[in-house]
Formats: sequence, structure tokens, C-alpha cells
Amino acid sequence: MKQIFLSILLALMFSATYSQTAIKVMFQTQTVYKEELLKSMPVHIRAAALQQLNSIKKESFMTVQSNKVYFEIKSQKIDKKQSGAINSTDKSSNVLFAKDLSLSGSYPAVKLIKDFKTKTIVTKTKDKLTTEKLISVNWKFTNKQIKVLGYSCYEATTEFKNKLLTVYFTKDLKVSASPSNLPFIDGVVLAYKHGNSTTTALKVELQQPELTNFL
Repeated sequence: MKQIFLSILLALMFSATYSQTAIKVMFQTQTVYKEELLKSMPVHIRAAALQQLNSIKKESFMTVQSNKVYFEIKSQKIDKKQSGAINSTDKSSNVLFAKDLSLSGSYPAVKLIKDFKTKTIVTKTKDKLTTEKLISVNWKFTNKQIKVLGYSCYEATTEFKNKLLTVYFTKDLKVSASPSNLPFIDGVVLAYKHGNSTTTALKVELQQPELTNFL
């Protein structure tokens, strides 16, 4: 009898650990661009420019607490420089261009809150809050499974904003959450592909302090 009581108590404590503290996930997104995007650039620097562009990786953070997801992309400046000779892509000439190629820009900060119960999303843009309904989708579940940071993840696909969305979600964390403006699924999305972008979790932290005054 004591063993049964102890098992129940441990189960309740385990459940409380997930429900009363936050789970924080750090993601990294990489987008693969095609050379046709750079057709306005001189031919001899397109390959080098494309390589730089495709090397950009964007970090984002998702915090899950109770029925809500807090998602943030912090403002990020990009300043990449490639020095030295650049091969010409013109096959009629074997020219090396001694030129520095610089790529600079920035990503604006993004903050949003999604509610699993109400299926709504609150987005903050330039200090203005906008509340909308999350896009409803029909998930198709496959037999494929992968491991992400040691978590067993299942594959599901759907069409989202006119592009194929493939997610890999785990049920091990006992909550439902997805990064960015993605729809919810029965688990936590730790990796996904949407269009020409791939996003993967780099770190999962349990028992994190709950967020306050997020927006």
C-alpha cells in the first residue's frame, strides 16, 4: 500500500514539475536560397554571394508554460565579409576577381504569444498588439521517426500558407507547443521544414522560471 501511495505521489510531483515551471527551447533556422534570386547581381560574384547568404543562421526562442507559447526572435545584425579572390562563373574566362564581398543587414525583433486553449495568437509589431485566430490545418501523420536532442520525434505534414510544412514533434514533454506562428499539434515541435527554410532545436531546458511582462 505504501509503495502504491509513493508511486502516485511521485507521478503527481513529476506532473507538477512540467505544469508549474516553464520549458525553454532554443531554435536555429537556416534558409537555402537559389541563385536566381541574385540575378540582378554581376555574374562573377553570384556564387560567392549565394554562399554567404545561405550561411546565415537565425536564432529564436520558445518558452512553454501552462497552455501558452511565448516565442521570440531577437533583433540581429548581419555583417559578413569575404576577402580575397572570387572565381568567375563565366566559363569563357578564367578570371579571378580580387575583391572583398560584404553582406550586411538586420532582422527585426519578433514577439508573439499563442494560446493552446483559444487557438489565438497575439503579435507585437512596433509596440502594437494584434490578436488573430491561428490558422487551422489538417495534419497527416507518417511512420517516420527521428531523434532531436535525444527526444523521440514523430513526423507530420500539412499545407501551411501555400507551402508544405513538415514537423517533427515529441510527446515526451507532456505539453503541446510549436514555434513561430505554426499551428499546434499533439506534442512539442522540435524541428520543422517550411518552404526552403529548416528549423531545428539546439537546446531544451526544463524547469525554467516562468516569464512575466513578455510583451
